[in-house]
Amino acid sequence: MGGQMAVKQMASLSKIDNRPQYVRMADVLTDRIRSGCYPVDSLLPTEAELCLEFATSRHTVREALRLLTNSGLISRRQGSGSRVLCRSEEALYVHALGNFTDVLREVSETRFTANIIEEVDTRVFSCPFMKLPERRKWLRITGVRSDASSNRALCFSMMFINATMRDVVESAPEGTDLSLTVSDALGDSVNEIQQEISVVPVPQEVATSVDLDPGNLTVQFLRRCTDVNGEMLVGSANFYPVDRFSYGMNVKREV
Repeated sequence: MGGQMAVKQMASLSKIDNRPQYVRMADVLTDRIRSGCYPVDSLLPTEAELCLEFATSRHTVREALRLLTNSGLISRRQGSGSRVLCRSEEALYVHALGNFTDVLREVSETRFTANIIEEVDTRVFSCPFMKLPERRKWLRITGVRSDASSNRALCFSMMFINATMRDVVESAPEGTDLSLTVSDALGDSVNEIQQEISVVPVPQEVATSVDLDPGNLTVQFLRRCTDVNGEMLVGSANFYPVDRFSYGMNVKREV
């Protein structure tokens, strides 16, 4: 669509639509993505090109692109432009946990792809938010958790597994979701699941994995699985962009 046509379209919209210009601009760009004008995995025009085409400021353009990012249509990375992820808005990933079955459902509806597997010793390694038991060796596994159906990256994920389970991890076929492998290996030994949710500045390691700028806020979702003695068997820390996370819980009175 040429610059003059876009300007005329925006001018026409302004007569019948009192919403902010960046909202109307986001609608135009969304329609183009849905129609295939901007195909999936293609780059949108640069901010400068959009400023020229829509005769507007860089701030307005960035606000419009922010709306598209929040809806899951595009991803943005400084220096790399805005890339189209899909042609329709995707729902947030919603945690709805009430029992062990719900936890297993959550794991089955997402997929964890491991990037780094390393052994750490808590005598020289610390992870304050996970509160690892002292004088133990753990396998630290980091990677990205994605939606199983759309393959969209949801969060940066970090798991800590007792080093005695190294054989379980190493024997898993290539490409296996290690979180499922570990869950199967633990079986009924998990007696309690503890969870904690907080909002924290995004760590550098996380920012590069889920396409965030350092300093942005992220939802930190911690989980610790313990045995009957209260000893941690496995712990995980998931870091979600704030626009990709929602949490729900159903609690029923026992009869």
